Formats: sequence, C-alpha cells, structure tokens
Amino acid sequence: MNDRHPSRMRSRLAAIGTAAALCSALTLPQTTVTEAAFTDREHAGGMITAGRLAAPTALTCTIESVLGLLANYRIGWTAPSGPTPTGYTITVTYSSGSPVYTGAAPAGATSFVISGGLLEGLLVPGTYSITVRATLQNWTGPVASPAQTGRLVVATGWRCS
Repeated sequence: MNDRHPSRMRSRLAAIGTAAALCSALTLPQTTVTEAAFTDREHAGGMITAGRLAAPTALTCTIESVLGLLANYRIGWTAPSGPTPTGYTITVTYSSGSPVYTGAAPAGATSFVISGGLLEGLLVPGTYSITVRATLQNWTGPVASPAQTGRLVVATGWRCS
C-alpha cells in the first residue's frame, strides 16, 4: 500500500491545482483591448528677437593728395554699438549706380585707404558715393549714415562732402 500512496497524493495535488486555476480564471477580471487618446490644452509662449548689427557712425572722407593726382582717399568711421563686427565693407559707387570699387577692412578698423591712380582724377569726372557697412560673419549691417560723397572735378581733383 505504500507504493500507491505517493501517486494518489500527486493525483490529488494535480486536481486541486486544476480547480484553483479554473476558479481564478472565472473570478478574476478580464482584460479588454481599448484605444486611448490624450489631449493636453496647455500652451507655451515666448518671444524671439533677432540680433541687429548697427551701422558705423561718424563717416568721414579725407583726401591725401595734391590736386587729386595720385590721391589716397581715407574713409573713417566710428564702430557701431552692439555686437562687435568681424569686418567692414567699403563701396565706392558712381552717380549712375554702378559700383566702381569695393574693399574690406578687418575687425577693429576705423579707417580704410583707397589708393587712386594718376589719371583717375582726370578721366571720369562726376559724383561718387562712399558707403561703409559693418559685417558680422554672414550678416551685413545697414549703410553708415550719412553716406559720404566725393565729387571729381577735372580742374581741381577730388573733393569730399
């Protein structure tokens, strides 16, 4: 009889385990598939401002020559306030609107010299505008105001005004 007793015990334990599994399956809540959507009506606010590169100020024009022959034209300015420029672009434009000269000055410069030629003062009389713009990497600031003008007169050479 002792040989049959362990197998009876295993059979009873198996029956009890099966009954417990059936009871828990019938009494525990079932999971259901659902779809859920969440909405949130909160909003954030803020302000974005672009940096501004100001124009150089106090633009000056000085002629270093005799009667405009072999002249050097010194263009001066005061650095703008705000971000420090990485350089300056100097443009000389003829009265027709065509640029006749463009030069670049490095960061920290406050003047730029344009070297003229011997015949320059004699062959192309007219009015020229000289503009200076600050640059900051890929940014270009507005023209320094007021732009300087140079007048080339055949008899007397260049004059800044």
